[in-house]
Amino acid sequence: MATPRPLPELVRFCHPAKILAGARLPGALTDEDLARLYGTDTRTYRALAGEISAEACRAAAGLPRLPGRILALGDSLTDDLGSWAEILRAAGATVANGGLSGDTTTGARVRLARLLEARPEHAIVLLGTNDARRHGRDGAPMLVSHDESRRNLRALDAALRRVCARVTWITPPPVADPALAEPDLIWHARDVAAKADLVRELDPRAVDLWPGWTADHLSADGLHPSPAGQRLIAQRVCTGPSPRAAS
Repeated sequence: MATPRPLPELVRFCHPAKILAGARLPGALTDEDLARLYGTDTRTYRALAGEISAEACRAAAGLPRLPGRILALGDSLTDDLGSWAEILRAAGATVANGGLSGDTTTGARVRLARLLEARPEHAIVLLGTNDARRHGRDGAPMLVSHDESRRNLRALDAALRRVCARVTWITPPPVADPALAEPDLIWHARDVAAKADLVRELDPRAVDLWPGWTADHLSADGLHPSPAGQRLIAQRVCTGPSPRAAS
């Protein structure tokens, strides 16, 4: 039986409203509803969410305000309440956070039409980490093969460019090896590196997170960016392609 995640991680990464959004239910979840789902009281939930939001606000100091309506598309690296997308929002940008914890390039294709209904002008995409996820050990296959990841990336890019005036791709960042090692779940650095290569293949001008990424940019699980890592992602999105990608 899997060990329940600590409450701060649940509040940071797991957002029931987004999980239920695909069903297009007419109602809305209140803070009281969310607190019950997290197994806590409303005051504790609000305090935790507020602490993480304040983290994003501090990280936004000195960053420019990006123009236009922005769609941030991704997985838990984006869904994080203190993510690069929330940092950009705190810096003044108009951001729809389309991150969904656990999502893959395949899942993003399923969700994309709904996310594009708001007609964003600029899509910023950070996907691929969960494509490299392996369930089980001893040669268990990646959740999404490299060939399927490549097809999905191309399909996402084409769909986004039909609506958005600008599309910015971000490589999935390095992870520890192994990352988030649990009995039935693991990531390997080589797999994530290969997914990053697929993003570079799709768009040579992608924002490349690999140069200068250090252990300080990873949280304790070796998978998710630390607050310093999220700040670095936001900075690089603001400055555009790396010198390597732009040359």
